[in-house]
Amino acid sequence: MRLENFKIIDSIAIEYGGYYLDLHNNFNFVGLVYDVPRQRIELEWNKNLGEWSRNERYEKIKLTFDAVSVFCVRARDQAKPFSEDECLSYIGYLHPDDMDVMDGFLPVGQSSDDYHVILGFEGGLVIKLYSRIARVEVLC
Repeated sequence: MRLENFKIIDSIAIEYGGYYLDLHNNFNFVGLVYDVPRQRIELEWNKNLGEWSRNERYEKIKLTFDAVSVFCVRARDQAKPFSEDECLSYIGYLHPDDMDVMDGFLPVGQSSDDYHVILGFEGGLVIKLYSRIARVEVLC
């Protein structure tokens, strides 16, 4: 997968345009759109309203994955409050041979372009995907 205009770093953040965007602390996950005919997945975050994120430059972040060939989802933990679904726990990579693995991740330094991206959320939801290209869009 080619990351067009961002990097995954620190297992909870992305780097975009020289800015560190902390998806765990400073942004709340708000949803996923799966456009089947276009083979596109969009993941969206809004800036957290907490005092700690008031200096965050961007209001919204959208990760778009085009030409998706792998898309797996593990259900959320029903015992956890829905508010936990807003909080990213980790973002990283998994080897393409690990199709059945939906726990854990490899950091950037232990991955290559053919590895799948995996995102885990505090509420138990896990999303794993692979696409030809991924990019970030932000709104101020």
